[in-house]
Amino acid sequence: MNQTKRLRPLFLQDLTAYYLSLHDFFSSVGGFPASKMTLHMLILIASGPPEVLLQHEQTPLYHSFKTKLKELIEQTYRSFVTGALNTLPAAQKAFYDDGAPKAAFYCPTKLNEPIDQWDFYPRFISKKDFITPHSFYQAFFAYKELSAWVEIVDALFRSATTTDELNLLSIHNENPVLLYLYFQRLIETSHIVYIRHGLGYATLNSNR
Repeated sequence: MNQTKRLRPLFLQDLTAYYLSLHDFFSSVGGFPASKMTLHMLILIASGPPEVLLQHEQTPLYHSFKTKLKELIEQTYRSFVTGALNTLPAAQKAFYDDGAPKAAFYCPTKLNEPIDQWDFYPRFISKKDFITPHSFYQAFFAYKELSAWVEIVDALFRSATTTDELNLLSIHNENPVLLYLYFQRLIETSHIVYIRHGLGYATLNSNR
């Protein structure tokens, strides 16, 4: 019991850092829909013909996205391995309406039009992921270790901005479709955790 009491502050520290990393990611990359589109274009260009590159004026935006995505992955991993994410409650049946997820549990509340809510609808995750989004991280880090994910993010950016063919995608024959699906699921589950648990907390603590 005393050990549990000693571990609890560490869980709180990890969750605080995790919530702040979610807030930093989604506030820095233009929000949830923009982050998914940026990821889409990054993988599309990186896995396409070597002569097709990002336009020069787009490079700073994608460089920032690369940096924030790596920070999110690293902080997610730290919170995952310590077990801090296991303290998050799962969604209940009340989170559904006629079998469909309720918008309040996957998108911001200040949206006036249903069409705006559709922009936030999770398209790549399973019902299990929606109920317990942080459970997806086990599959994410089972597919690739932390260091491999970080290298892949760097390789995607390098492949999308240079004609250098010696990048991770070509060397290790990474499947861009699988990478796309894993990254999209990461962003969707991260955003759900952010909306349900981290939004108010991170906003309150980000200026401290």
